[in-house]
Amino acid sequence: MIINIILFIIDNMSLITVLILVAIILYSWISMLKNKDYKYMLNCNKRIKNSTLTERELDHVKEKIKNMKTKELELFSQWLFKSMGKYKSVILTSIENDQCRGLILLEVNNDTVFVECMKYDDQFTAAENCMIGQEMCQKLIGAMTVDNVRKGIIITTANVDGNLKSYINKLEEDTDLMIDILGLDDIMNLIQEINTVEVLNVIACVH
Repeated sequence: MIINIILFIIDNMSLITVLILVAIILYSWISMLKNKDYKYMLNCNKRIKNSTLTERELDHVKEKIKNMKTKELELFSQWLFKSMGKYKSVILTSIENDQCRGLILLEVNNDTVFVECMKYDDQFTAAENCMIGQEMCQKLIGAMTVDNVRKGIIITTANVDGNLKSYINKLEEDTDLMIDILGLDDIMNLIQEINTVEVLNVIACVH
């Protein structure tokens, strides 16, 4: 009798193993439902999904963005524009040759937007105050004109020359071109609108 049982087990080892695994899984689910562990799991997921950035975390993010190099800012901006949810695609161009268009955005109406990211690291002295001026804007406009793109964005952690804003206003009055400038405060406003702790992981990865 015992020998027959042993032979049966050997002949049906695969089936028995599967049945044991199924029994373990069923027991785990029944135990979870009985103890209401599923509610704990749902609450954890809900807390993670709805988690918001604290003031301390926002200050940390702002400081990290302020110290990013240009290529780091491009990588971060790629995440930022994707997270906004208003673009069909967000493409990071070649690191070696971005031709004054670090990012290319495609709006829902299929309009293309060129984005130039700029953080002046060693190119400016303290006296020059890391100022973004008309020259950089003209380079972006040149790239836009070549590819027949009407919209452009300059995203920067540097200061913006007041004359540049006047230049852009006149440009938009005289042509159909549109240029937006997003400074550090504008970047932080967008982060607060997106309002997700995922930004902390992104900040850590790009540095």
